[in-house]
Amino acid sequence: MMDTLNNKPEISNVVIKYHLTRFPFKLAELSEYFPGIDYRPKRFSGAILKFETACLLIFNYGKINVVGAKSIESADSTIAAFCMKLNLPIEFHHRQIVNMVGTSNFKRKINLDKLSREKPRMFEYYPELFPAAYYRNEKKKCLLFHTGKMIITGCKTYKDIESLNNEVSLCLLLYGYL
Repeated sequence: MMDTLNNKPEISNVVIKYHLTRFPFKLAELSEYFPGIDYRPKRFSGAILKFETACLLIFNYGKINVVGAKSIESADSTIAAFCMKLNLPIEFHHRQIVNMVGTSNFKRKINLDKLSREKPRMFEYYPELFPAAYYRNEKKKCLLFHTGKMIITGCKTYKDIESLNNEVSLCLLLYGYL
């Protein structure tokens, strides 16, 4: 039983918003430096540039969103690689973590129908709409699947992911679902 409380969540996605201090380029000019860049202004106002570690959504005036990174360090290194390719100093006057997504696995099946009937204020479950139960806590949310896997979203730090993981784990343990 205690091994279920020891399930450590893993970060699966980090979204960070950067604002570079100097960005003297127009989005259309970036294709000279990055042949694989996707810039279609009629479809999307930004340019999309995919790296192995993350994807950049580049907007005018040096505003860049990094999505798909597995860590903050990975997002920072992707921004650094972008700046180095353009011979720009790696300086940003604003960096904000928008969202962190974590995953966790209880390694056992959970009866979501019974859980949502017995604890309707904690867990919402509509199997005809989506195959997971929703658990909300302030701005943080998680999706709990019948397989025991959980997706945690709306967090700003790994500590937030860990605390929500522990909160749901304890709740499931106390009510006899683990």
